[in-house]
Amino acid sequence: MGRKKKLENQSELIIEAARQLFSQFGFAKTTLDDIAREVGIGKATLYSDFSSKDEILQAVIHKNQQQALDNMRAVIKKSKFGPLKTLHELLLQDVMFTYEQMKRHFQDTDPSRPPILQGGRIVSTAPYQNTMDEKARIMAELLDQAIQDGLIVPLPDTVAQARIFRLSLMGIKPLVMTGYKDSEVRQHISNLIDILISGLKVPRNALDEPLSKG
Repeated sequence: MGRKKKLENQSELIIEAARQLFSQFGFAKTTLDDIAREVGIGKATLYSDFSSKDEILQAVIHKNQQQALDNMRAVIKKSKFGPLKTLHELLLQDVMFTYEQMKRHFQDTDPSRPPILQGGRIVSTAPYQNTMDEKARIMAELLDQAIQDGLIVPLPDTVAQARIFRLSLMGIKPLVMTGYKDSEVRQHISNLIDILISGLKVPRNALDEPLSKG
């Protein structure tokens, strides 16, 4: 029988248990009973934090995105490259991280319709959106540095440009990509990022060389 007393950090324990179970067994095969059992609580106690498995999934996705944001900051801190090559690496890492998370969590669902889209809904909770906004701001700082260095033409709104990059890459994330090897997915993403950055009039294959004068 599950414990009736609420655990300290219970919601975090539920999210972490769900992450592990979704990754191991897939979203569809994991039940609320499974998650409650993993945490060591009763199903009724679980409902004091989350109303449904979909809500837990949203929390898992948000936690994953927070991890991706931490990874992004780590890349910038360690990068020895210029702003555009660093931006390329950030975008590549971000898309691959999401792709790998989706592949693990949604391994047992219709690959063209992950659970988060099956109800005609897209996760757009405030915490999730805040994370996306922070990612855009981080990438915008790299674009600002590239403009200052004379690598790209001035942009009216670098945050908006960063959002455009991320929106342009969203189409490559869904599980329809599961027919490809991971290395092929990574190469497709890298090629697309090259095209997007080249659209800012940066010489191809020389992302950190200044634009020619005149």
